[in-house]
Amino acid sequence: MDGLVATRMIRSLEAEHKAEDEERQRLNSGNDDQASKGQSTAEGEGASSCVFKPTRNPNRIPIVGLSADIQHATKEKCIKAGMDEYMTKPLLTQGLAILIQRYCCE
Repeated sequence: MDGLVATRMIRSLEAEHKAEDEERQRLNSGNDDQASKGQSTAEGEGASSCVFKPTRNPNRIPIVGLSADIQHATKEKCIKAGMDEYMTKPLLTQGLAILIQRYCCE
């Protein structure tokens, strides 16, 4: 399986999961008050702050294409398939660090 096919499959699964979540929320919308009573939250006493703070949809996995192909058409194919970014080889550490920061940090 190549990266384009894998990306399409991942995005399809994410869409299914999102639809299931929306349906679950719709069905439970009347139970919000009951569900919130008596439950503790991570913001309570003694809770530690989380280092990982995604700046994008947490239900969407960031996908970065990596190839030696520098043609613009290849990048367009990857983005159209659902990849978030596209990098070419040789991979520069600084560029990778910037991408990781973009998708994982505030």
